Amino acid sequence: MGVRQKNISGIFRRFLFSFLLAGAATILVLGVIVQILTIKAVIHPANYDEQQLEQKREEIQTAEKVEEKMLPYGTRFGVFDNSGRWLYGTFTESEREEVWEAVLEEKNEISSGYLKRFQREEEICLVSYQLRVQFGNPALRERFPHVLELLLLAALLIFCAEVMFLIRYFSRKIKQELQKIEWMTEKIEHQDLEFPCPDSQVLEIKKILETFGRMRDTLKESLMKQWELESARKEQMGALAHDLKTPLTVIRGNVQLMGEAESLEEAQKYSLALEQEIQGIEEYLQILQEMISTGGYQMYKKEQVDHLIDLYFEGNCDDRTRIKIYCYIAVCGLLWSNWCEYKRKLGVEFGEYSLRQYRYAKDYYKIVQQELGEEGKEICTK
Repeated sequence: MGVRQKNISGIFRRFLFSFLLAGAATILVLGVIVQILTIKAVIHPANYDEQQLEQKREEIQTAEKVEEKMLPYGTRFGVFDNSGRWLYGTFTESEREEVWEAVLEEKNEISSGYLKRFQREEEICLVSYQLRVQFGNPALRERFPHVLELLLLAALLIFCAEVMFLIRYFSRKIKQELQKIEWMTEKIEHQDLEFPCPDSQVLEIKKILETFGRMRDTLKESLMKQWELESARKEQMGALAHDLKTPLTVIRGNVQLMGEAESLEEAQKYSLALEQEIQGIEEYLQILQEMISTGGYQMYKKEQVDHLIDLYFEGNCDDRTRIKIYCYIAVCGLLWSNWCEYKRKLGVEFGEYSLRQYRYAKDYYKIVQQELGEEGKEICTK
């Protein structure tokens, strides 16, 4: 069964839907909690005091004297005669004037809440109350007078917790998918190409992973071709060095015979010179062989070649020999470039390798010219 695919926009739509669902669920839970608390009389509805006053209307109107215990907890009252003279009650002096003015203007609202009027014999009882949700317990009502605001704050905290959970959940999902890209990047960076291409539930990330998979295959193929080409080059360079030794051996034998057959002083002098040059060629071939075994002379800069010469001659290589080595490197580069061109005609392609060898030979030719120009030396070819 395949992995179900979804795109980035689908993930964000799902997050938005979850966000709205969390908000609706919070409101629903808050409504259910308020309903249960109201049924259990833990909290009173906003019009609870008004209902209680209406239920006790007859008692308030007929009682010999209105007392505070007759009224709902938290309400305030005052009794006036029909002319507006204050008789008794819990209103402050400023409130007395305000409530009587509201009676004259036939208003039901004052600064501290709402006003309810009870007509008594020769008297008027005025009670002020508030329309708000309150706790049924007097102690809780005193400690937490704003129940609705408290419930809204609790709902807000719950909603924030839900949002944080959604953000963490979706960010973890996205992070898990992005870690697959990071894992493949690290593998390719360290050239560890033997790894399976992971799958992804996100369509866009899946396409990126597939692209990295094709990159891995292409890089693997390129490295394999490079390794095969490098191996073939080393073998061919080794064979070239070996093939060069064969004519040198023949020349050495002929020179030795010439030395034995000729007794003239001049012939022996040339014989000795040829022997010395052959020995020099063998030394240069040895240097070339060491360059091949360490990665190929074609990649060596002048500083690297000088370092290798110093190691081989233990720091005692004279300028004449050093320039000769530069010449041999240039000749070998040109020879190898020509050999690649010859093989190309036979159907074997080396690509840019042949051009690189030609440029390398040209670079060392310029180095030789520069060395001869600075030092004013001449290379003896005898």
